[in-house]
Amino acid sequence: MVDDGSADDSVAVARELERSYRDAFETFHVIALPETGGKLHAVNRGMRCVRGEISVVLDADDRLEPDYLAITVSELEDRRATDIAFVYTDCFLVDAEGDVLGIGRARDFDEERLEVSSYIPACAAARTETVRNALPFDERVRIGTNHHRWRRIARAGWRGVRLAEPLFRYTLHERNLSGIGSKLRGTVRGGESCLATHWPVATRQSAGDGRRGARVD
Repeated sequence: MVDDGSADDSVAVARELERSYRDAFETFHVIALPETGGKLHAVNRGMRCVRGEISVVLDADDRLEPDYLAITVSELEDRRATDIAFVYTDCFLVDAEGDVLGIGRARDFDEERLEVSSYIPACAAARTETVRNALPFDERVRIGTNHHRWRRIARAGWRGVRLAEPLFRYTLHERNLSGIGSKLRGTVRGGESCLATHWPVATRQSAGDGRRGARVD
């Protein structure tokens, strides 16, 4: 687990989990960064420590469904001899209390579409070596981090596969950096939404003033 400079008690909670799971998971470690460096800074730091063949980047407020790993890892194993490097799924959209508001849909993988559209969620089962070979991700990208990560991997010649079923829970709240929480919480209830119409493409943060800067190509 990587803590990106949290101001609450996240590190203390994580340290307790580390102690609790030490016997079951020898490689459960907490990396507490001294200050917030952004999501891609945390990914760059954490991926260098991953030992497993397959890894999933999971935001602290999102949750995997119980069969997420069994289904996605099996799909990757079936495609071991191909250029498929990651498997992603649709998701349940939930509020801060965990109540399901609707379904968030990704789109089927298309390399040309990925150049101009962010449609792959951050949460995906990926071959660790493939992700590590794409490091370092550009830490100046603070908006559209999903887009930057998957596009960089795709540009290296790898592809992804979408499973059109909701297998994780994506939390909508006012702190979503993409702004998706504010946009969807009052409109998606009981329905579906194509998340590609809401997730922004990768842009670098402007130096000094924290505003959105140049698009990353």
